[in-house]
Amino acid sequence: MRTVTVGTRGSTLALAQTRWVVARLKEEWPETDFRIQTIVTKGDRDRSRLAEMAAKGDKGFWVKEVEDALLAGRIDLAVHSLKDLPTAQPEGLEIASIPKRVDARDVLIGKEGFGRFEALPQGARVGTSSTRRTAFLRHRLHPVSPSPLPMGRRRMAQAGRERDSQPPRGATRVRQL
Repeated sequence: MRTVTVGTRGSTLALAQTRWVVARLKEEWPETDFRIQTIVTKGDRDRSRLAEMAAKGDKGFWVKEVEDALLAGRIDLAVHSLKDLPTAQPEGLEIASIPKRVDARDVLIGKEGFGRFEALPQGARVGTSSTRRTAFLRHRLHPVSPSPLPMGRRRMAQAGRERDSQPPRGATRVRQL
């Protein structure tokens, strides 16, 4: 039996995406054994320096070590969130496939009484671990103060909640973005 090694980061999201991709690959090639290998990246090792690394133009803090493993032949393919990839790919690598995207809208979950995104009070703190969402919030709602939540996705996954599940008790969905 042929074995294909699939590299990915060890985050909850990366592993969920990789398992989904491997399941699709197994549907097409059931005689192939797919092995998932997690790889620790610079961003995983030192999250406290992410803003500093980004300011210096370092765009590979989530992918460089995975790309290096591909180029060295330690893995056969890699699964990444497209949002983590730099716009230019290294010599010898290419984006070979992009699966059909599911609903990409975000959901704001807040205390009762915030019926609209724009109803958030001036200076409201909104938790997110995403640079993209932070930029959106600052652009769209100038008085809002984004606050980092580095473990947000992991806590939600461990609580058994997914993006489309019910909000936590005492909270309400405000609006899909």
